[in-house]
Amino acid sequence: MYTLAVVIPTYKRTDLLNRLLESIEKELLPPSFKGVWVVENGEKYGAEELCSLWKKRLPLHYLYTETPGPSYARNLGAESANTDFVIFLDDDVRLSGKTINSYNREMQNYGPDYFYGGPLRIDYEKKPEDWMLPYFPWSVKGQDLGNKIMQVEEAVFLGANHAVPVKYFLKVGGFDSMCPVGEEGPLGEETRLQRELLAAGMKGVYVPDAEVWHFVPKERCDKAWLFDRQIRKGMTKGLHQSGNIGSGKSTMVIPIWFYKIYFMGLMKFVMSRFLINPESRFKAEYYLYELKGIIRGYKKKLIQYKKSI
Repeated sequence: MYTLAVVIPTYKRTDLLNRLLESIEKELLPPSFKGVWVVENGEKYGAEELCSLWKKRLPLHYLYTETPGPSYARNLGAESANTDFVIFLDDDVRLSGKTINSYNREMQNYGPDYFYGGPLRIDYEKKPEDWMLPYFPWSVKGQDLGNKIMQVEEAVFLGANHAVPVKYFLKVGGFDSMCPVGEEGPLGEETRLQRELLAAGMKGVYVPDAEVWHFVPKERCDKAWLFDRQIRKGMTKGLHQSGNIGSGKSTMVIPIWFYKIYFMGLMKFVMSRFLINPESRFKAEYYLYELKGIIRGYKKKLIQYKKSI
């Protein structure tokens, strides 16, 4: 029997963490389940006191690290749990009542040569306008790959609801705990991890019954938040696209060809100011913010390169 645990990184969201723990208490927990590891990171904000109360109701372990960031917290939790599998959950989700048991069923069936993920449903505080919703990430609009268990060969699972075999997780180095944290950091660390697992010869298993509901506050459903995220999305692309610093024609590490793309995007944005349709104006601005992020990513790569020489 393969053992499993839940790891939850948390930072300043004790109300949502309490909601998640309440939902875990209502789960049908299998014998293979060895507990919940809550890892508070950065500044302390009441999670320890909350967890001390929950220890009477759940097999719960509280860890604390001054190092900020969910990546470092997830790594610490996975190493401390000492189980065959870890289910990574964000502190702002709630479970269905059968989420953990559904993961367990497929883990026992497929074994530790696979990683796992389930659907993400949404609890909106205030839903975005319908025309704007397609532009939001899956963490805001939700993700559903269907109602059948299936193997996948792509990095499709979201960070708020996925599970990995600890042996391979540690073998590929876990999450990148050195990447920037907060709103200034890049995106998609769980995607990078899954790609490394795929490169190591593993496959994913989609578990439709392992669903969670993600709370999305109203401030993450407006244009300002979406544009900020576009910058981070672009920065992530820039960090990866920059490749070998110093190769090819470039100005301040940014390739000459990219300036042409940026200029065209800027011109489209200027022209869009004369359009009546709000979505057309939005699309031009949305694209421009991503280009700004790519420039920021190139510059961050240059800083990293200078520090390494």
